[in-house]
Amino acid sequence: MVEIIKKTWIFLFFISINFFVNNLCGVNNLLVIEDIYNKTYNDFNRINILIQLANYNRNRNINNMNIYSMKAYKLSEKLSNYYFSCISQKLISQSLTLKGDFYESINNYEKLLKVYSENQDFKNEAFIHTCIGNSYLALFKFDKALENFFEALKIYENATDENIVYLYSKLGMLYKFQKNYDEAINCFNIAHFYYIKYDYTNKYYNPYDDLGYIYYDTGEKELSLLYLYKAIFENIRKKNIKNLAKSCNNLSVIYTLTEDFEKALIMVYYSLNIYNSLNDYYGISQAINNLAYIYELKSSYKKSFYYNKLTLKIRYFIGNNNIISSSLMNLGRIQYKRGIIENSKQYYLKALDIADKIGQFRWITNIYDKLDKIYLKNQDYKEAYNINKKLISKKDSIFSLESANKIAELQIKYETEQNEKEIELLNRNLEIKQLQIDKEKYIHMLLISIALIFLIIGTIIYFHYQQKHKTNKALKNQIKIREQAEIDLMDSQAELENRIIERTKELRQVNKDLRKEIKQKEQISKQLIRNERLAGIGEISSGIAHEIRNPIAIIKTTAQYLDLKYKESSDELSELTDIFVKSAEKINDTIGCMLEFAKPKNPEFKKDSLARVINKICKIMRRKLLDHRIVLKQNIPDQLPDVVFDESQIESLFLNLFMNSFDAILDGGCIFINLAKANNKLYIRIADNGTGIKPGYVPNVFDPFFTTKKTGTGLGLSSVFEIMQAHSGKVKVFSRYKIGTIFTLIFPTNKWEQV
Repeated sequence: MVEIIKKTWIFLFFISINFFVNNLCGVNNLLVIEDIYNKTYNDFNRINILIQLANYNRNRNINNMNIYSMKAYKLSEKLSNYYFSCISQKLISQSLTLKGDFYESINNYEKLLKVYSENQDFKNEAFIHTCIGNSYLALFKFDKALENFFEALKIYENATDENIVYLYSKLGMLYKFQKNYDEAINCFNIAHFYYIKYDYTNKYYNPYDDLGYIYYDTGEKELSLLYLYKAIFENIRKKNIKNLAKSCNNLSVIYTLTEDFEKALIMVYYSLNIYNSLNDYYGISQAINNLAYIYELKSSYKKSFYYNKLTLKIRYFIGNNNIISSSLMNLGRIQYKRGIIENSKQYYLKALDIADKIGQFRWITNIYDKLDKIYLKNQDYKEAYNINKKLISKKDSIFSLESANKIAELQIKYETEQNEKEIELLNRNLEIKQLQIDKEKYIHMLLISIALIFLIIGTIIYFHYQQKHKTNKALKNQIKIREQAEIDLMDSQAELENRIIERTKELRQVNKDLRKEIKQKEQISKQLIRNERLAGIGEISSGIAHEIRNPIAIIKTTAQYLDLKYKESSDELSELTDIFVKSAEKINDTIGCMLEFAKPKNPEFKKDSLARVINKICKIMRRKLLDHRIVLKQNIPDQLPDVVFDESQIESLFLNLFMNSFDAILDGGCIFINLAKANNKLYIRIADNGTGIKPGYVPNVFDPFFTTKKTGTGLGLSSVFEIMQAHSGKVKVFSRYKIGTIFTLIFPTNKWEQV
């Protein structure tokens, strides 16, 4: 343990010097990126640069991060680019989380979750569930957080990736907050397992930091220090500089809590130096905040106040309301300890305003407790009483006997104080009343004199008013008539405007219906053209097939006759005749496919389970797949609705798709089958990780006789398309060249849409 600590001190010393020399790199990179953005006119490049700028500002200025993310999102929507749109939306949500606008970020994440769910992007869907859970965790809404974390875990059971490390770290943090340390340690250990498995390179996370903190909470201080030093070595090994600064700061916190202030100060200065070299303002604020806490525990409140004030200034620049509120609470606590009570109260009230705005329940209750102490110290029982009432309401009506007694005691003190003030006021009122009685005699005479004067003046004013009133009455009548005319005119104008608006709405609706009808006619026209084209191809194929079949039969028969007659006399002739026979059979098979395509059988529809047919085809293909080391993976839920289909045609359809995937895969590949129900539709996905289809070929894959295989007829996928049409279904293809292909079959389950 001692050796590990010594090596770490030496290593950190040289790294810290190296970063101090290069402390302007971040600023120069930002200027270069902004310069490139201003000079480029390619929209995709501009989006990419905006995303880089947003990421750059993540720990520097959250408002700028939000602005760049919004610009990237608007440009992505303009270009209808799914990939960049999702990334920019994710950055917007993250910026809102960092600002402390947790409810807004949750709303944004849920919109993004819907997009990923519709596009079957399961890994990103799981990651967004984790992010939503993290936002609820920040609000201390543990039930909602746990619900989203478990949703993510369900998805990761079928599609695990490296982000499962992040999920288990947040799940461990939730259990830590609930003081369920056994579960927390278990989650952090699982995160550590996946961290090693995936060689997790996220610059914001290292599982050893979490393990170090949790073991400190359980009282195992030696183990805590060991894991934190492991975290430092791991970051050095991976050259993860940002996390190295974080681990140093975490170690400083543990040394602070164990009152080893000398080591705590050294580690916090290492952390501050690295953060400064990276221009990471968030990290700088965390390190300075830790420095302020060290001086607070050392009872050096003046220095602590200075560093807390500096932290607040940086955090205002970053724009993170969550940590701004935390800094204001720290300043309130320091000023209270210094005896500057009024100033302490002001800081707590500012913190309360921000915490209330972002919905931070835990901090709100904490601030109410602090304000209660301040008001009691100032003997302001009325405000203390009001604060306790608000505190009880914030705690979801959990009203304890202790709280009730405290409020009753405060109310009694407040009422006693009020009664004393009322008695004092009554005494003063009696004295004043006596003085008033003495003065009333003099005032009475004065009032009579004033009343007479006012009576004379009033009489004069009254006669003057009567004269003036007659003139005004005539003017008012004229004004009233004119106002009524204006009102009638305005009513007529409003009625005309309403008619225009209604007519405009009607015209817009008619225009919308016409566009819809035109679109439907265009689709029907395209389908008719395709059907006529396919019918023409079918007639030609049928004619050619009949013309070729007879000569091929003659060639095959002649070859078989020659083989029988001269089999013993010439081995070479026997081999040649065998080639003729096999070639004729192959041509005959191709002719059979053409005739089947030209004149397909009428389907015989029955309601049955598609899962049964798929399992049957899987059994047929399994031996062939095993011979070529191809893995077949199935995800077929138990309870799926039956649909109406022709079993023979559907078997042919699945065999064509399986053979298509088989031909595309080299030895050692994989075929995936997935069935799911949504919106009265049954979705079947058959995917492979084969050679894929070249982008230029994808639109033509369902055309008859189109093939890229050396031995194919080009009728397999065309047959699939025709069978799906006959079953009122749809078939879609998505392919990435040299990565793989996905065929999606959509069958209706609603009885009105079925055949």
